[in-house]
Amino acid sequence: MLQRVLMFSLIFSIFAPLSSQAQMPLKDSRFDSLLSDYDQHVASVIEESGAPGVAIAIVKDGQLVFVHGYGVRKMGSPEKVNMHTVFRLASVSKGFAAVLTGLLVNDGIISWDDRIIDYLPEFRLADTTNTKQLTIKNILSHTSGVVPHAYDNLIEAQVPYYKIMQELHNAPVGCEPGTYYGYQNAVYSLIGEVIREATGKSYRILLKERIFKPLNMIDASSTRDDLVANENYARPHVRRYGQWTPVHLRDTYYNVCPAAGVNASAWDMGQWMIAMLGDMPQIIPHYVLDEVTTPVVRTRTERRRFNYKYHIKRAYYGLGWRVFNYDGETMVFHSGGLRGYQAKVAMLPEHNVGIAVLQHSGFHNRLAYEFIDMYLDLHEELYANHAD
Repeated sequence: MLQRVLMFSLIFSIFAPLSSQAQMPLKDSRFDSLLSDYDQHVASVIEESGAPGVAIAIVKDGQLVFVHGYGVRKMGSPEKVNMHTVFRLASVSKGFAAVLTGLLVNDGIISWDDRIIDYLPEFRLADTTNTKQLTIKNILSHTSGVVPHAYDNLIEAQVPYYKIMQELHNAPVGCEPGTYYGYQNAVYSLIGEVIREATGKSYRILLKERIFKPLNMIDASSTRDDLVANENYARPHVRRYGQWTPVHLRDTYYNVCPAAGVNASAWDMGQWMIAMLGDMPQIIPHYVLDEVTTPVVRTRTERRRFNYKYHIKRAYYGLGWRVFNYDGETMVFHSGGLRGYQAKVAMLPEHNVGIAVLQHSGFHNRLAYEFIDMYLDLHEELYANHAD
């Protein structure tokens, strides 16, 4: 962890001056006050928006210091969202796939630079060179060379993954692997097939054995059947004609489990972030954390997309995680969205603090950033509204 922090500090000091406020550690009393302020802010957002519900977990220094649900699981029903209410994580699932891969690398079973065709000899891309060169690291960093979002339409149509794999040989290729960033779901999920071939176990089984159970993620799962078997799950909602409406829970994206198939509660995400911040090295070693959160490729479009209202100075993708220079601080981040669901995880490794926000899609998607801004004293207007 120390090696990673020092490396990030060196990288980002080249690009942006550090905020003097961001370097000041928070005292316990101020942090407690911040949590109270943030709690009031979220409650007011829910009330003003009329949104169904949200669940939030905040960790600090290896502890789950805040975990709370707001609103209801389903509009028109009385059941409240609580710390164990399960939401779909969508693309936040990618971080789990990268870490699971890292555990297998740490065990000496596979290597980041192993070629995909060494495990899947029948696999083909449109370009022979790309087929031969494509590595595990390429698919987990979205540097496969395949055009962005290849065959997301087939995923949306719930086509079985083995058929999508067969279609990838027709996907346009724009560059050699490792050259440019191009976000993927279908290509990313090749890691599940690689893991199965390397270990003889399915991706879902290993996810449970190596991550969910050891981290005490008691509500986490990776199928639609598992989600609905738990009565305490948030129904998907969309906003129609100014009203929040529950919609049918689709199977969509469970066919690409490594990319978007995890279900979890705020409690689960608290345990996950504690491990991701280095406080459970017996389960997720620091080597794995360093590998997956090291920048691999610049993501300029990500910075342009968010910089007009957030403090992102530079944006990168590691392995299953985004890495931002956030006003001079290193932020490890990922978001995800599916019909009716939205999830965000934002962590500051140097401060050993992180937040996960699980909610219904379509309302106030800034809650994770707002907490980070309050923590770093960057969101002056919001913080002033709740000052002591």
